[in-house]
Amino acid sequence: MRRVVTILLLISSLMGILHAQEEPEQLKFRLLTANEYDLSLSISTVINRFYANVEFSVNPQQMGEADFYSFFITKMAYVERIKINGKAVDFHYTRELDPRHFEPELEYPQLLSPDADIYCISLDQKHFDQLDQPAVISIDYKMVLPDWTVDNTGRQKIEWQSRDFFYPKNVLSTSRLNITLLTTIFHSVEAADNVQDSGTMRKIYRSIVEYPALNATLTLYKG
Repeated sequence: MRRVVTILLLISSLMGILHAQEEPEQLKFRLLTANEYDLSLSISTVINRFYANVEFSVNPQQMGEADFYSFFITKMAYVERIKINGKAVDFHYTRELDPRHFEPELEYPQLLSPDADIYCISLDQKHFDQLDQPAVISIDYKMVLPDWTVDNTGRQKIEWQSRDFFYPKNVLSTSRLNITLLTTIFHSVEAADNVQDSGTMRKIYRSIVEYPALNATLTLYKG
């Protein structure tokens, strides 16, 4: 009987070893976040598009170990290119993730739902391996303009909500979003910090303090 028990224990141990060898190591993800984001928007109501570039800096020495570094952005966006310190890099649309894939574990599982209207875009850690200086990440993308709506005063407006990730919002900590919007003199922005006109072109500046759990709105008015 003792011999049978010993054999069973050996078989059980062997199966455990084989299972451990067959099970692949889980990939580890971390969110790319920054204290400050510089967002440049160029809006054309003629072709119903806006073109955007967002830049932010991260310190590779403080990013923590991971296989991929990720950010979220609306599915309305078409990402044209991503650069790190001026060099174009490849990127991946990452699907079928679980909050436990992230370090630390992602607090907002709804962001990973297949039904969510956002992409999770990831950059391979190889792009950060040899960097010993701040990495400036630059993302170029374009979007169709939302539909114009009418507010309670009769003014036409377009709104973008940060909760919809019209830019890669920091969902881990407080950050600042600096917006530079190029449009025409026939448009204005609610709560603009500065406006500069040159001929028929208008450059509008607005700075917003963003909080992870709160929503910020950018409102463009016609007229």
